[in-house]
Amino acid sequence: MQNKEVLRPLIEPLLTEARGLLATEPGIEERASVLIRLARAEAAIGQPDAAKKTRADAVALMRGAPVDDPKLSPMLWPMVTIAHDDAGDAAGAKALFAEGVQRAQKQKAPEWRFYGLAWLAVYQANPKNAAAAKATMALAVKSAPTVAASSEGRSMQTSLLEEIGEFAAAKARLLANKGDIANIVLALGNLATKQAKAGNKAGAKATLAEALKRNQTIKEAMERRMTQEFLLGYFVQIGDSATAKKLAGTDPKARKSVAEALAEMGDVAGARALFSEPLPALVYALATKAKVGEAQKEAERVLANPSSVIMQDEPIRLLGAVAAAQAKSGDTAGATATLEQARKRIASDTTFGDKRLVLFASLIESIITGGKRER
Repeated sequence: MQNKEVLRPLIEPLLTEARGLLATEPGIEERASVLIRLARAEAAIGQPDAAKKTRADAVALMRGAPVDDPKLSPMLWPMVTIAHDDAGDAAGAKALFAEGVQRAQKQKAPEWRFYGLAWLAVYQANPKNAAAAKATMALAVKSAPTVAASSEGRSMQTSLLEEIGEFAAAKARLLANKGDIANIVLALGNLATKQAKAGNKAGAKATLAEALKRNQTIKEAMERRMTQEFLLGYFVQIGDSATAKKLAGTDPKARKSVAEALAEMGDVAGARALFSEPLPALVYALATKAKVGEAQKEAERVLANPSSVIMQDEPIRLLGAVAAAQAKSGDTAGATATLEQARKRIASDTTFGDKRLVLFASLIESIITGGKRER
């Protein structure tokens, strides 16, 4: 039996509940984002027509908002456009990109005009589409040159170079950047992961070495430690866990960062060897490996220790991943019981007001992806 057939009985009732909650969320951006997540779920369980309609609802919702609404993120239109492309609707995505460019150019505020176009360029970017993405970014720079010359504006242009595979140019820009050192260090770490994925592991190691060097120039000790912890995760991601472990030494927080990265890479034993406290990343790794009982036990440890989670929706996502693993193993009753736990948590979580819609969307997404956050 295929995963979509196994997961459909779990997902369909949740989709119905989520749709019923759309009216509870006043924010256009939140509703549009949820609709895209619901569309992905519908496609994943074999309902392409429903997914197409849901994507269309998201577009209609955004078109109904004022072009220069300051409450809407400049990332929203590109995100919805990419969702169409990911779903195989290349023609629809192309039309939405063109419409997005027109809408961004109508923005009155230079910042929103630049970022509206710049995010379109970044989302549009890949090595095969480099020329078109560069043209969109050039339009962004021309539309708001002062914003483009700012540290944040230059970072957006660097991100585009990374996405289209021009790593040497991206690195040169980062090393020449005189902005916030911590941001530059983390950007170098992110660049290293892209180099590694492209097959240039030596280049990735050199970039991380430069990041470590820059990190030592951060004056504030706590900030310096925090950025180094992020870099340790990047070392694991490029396949150099030995260096990550060596740099972590006996520091508990550093070891936790390495353990999280190892778990995310599927190295359960390595993660456990470094860190014995509850770890959300371990739940997802165990669920993915179909070690259902272990995933459930680790989830119970995490949920019993609230300090081990950061994101509001993390407990819900953990339960979604466990429920999916249970269903795939044939434990329908267990999956149903786990989802009931998730429902109760959603109903009782008022940390940021009524966020039931967003939390239901996170639950659905986690069931489909095993906990992975979609872009």
